[in-house]
Amino acid sequence: ISYLLVFVVFAAVIIAAVKVGITARHKKDANKTYDAVMNNVSDGDIILMHDIYESTAEAVSNFVPKLVEEGYQIVNIAELAYYKNASFENGQIYYSFK
Repeated sequence: ISYLLVFVVFAAVIIAAVKVGITARHKKDANKTYDAVMNNVSDGDIILMHDIYESTAEAVSNFVPKLVEEGYQIVNIAELAYYKNASFENGQIYYSFK
């Protein structure tokens, strides 16, 4: 089984169309960020990370390989919608594609 999720490093254009399914509120603690992602991620989720903290880069370098090992594919939002047979509609807010 392959799971799909989107990992987004801050992009204002995407935020306008998509609300985040998982966000790490522990911006300055790589271990808490890692735990927040790993304990809450599921197929079709959208993960948002801001790239202004070194701890974020550290957490990403730890959880991305682990997610891939667990069978997740990292895709962009358009790919996620495609694989989930979903489409974008004006005025709709998306937290995930499940």
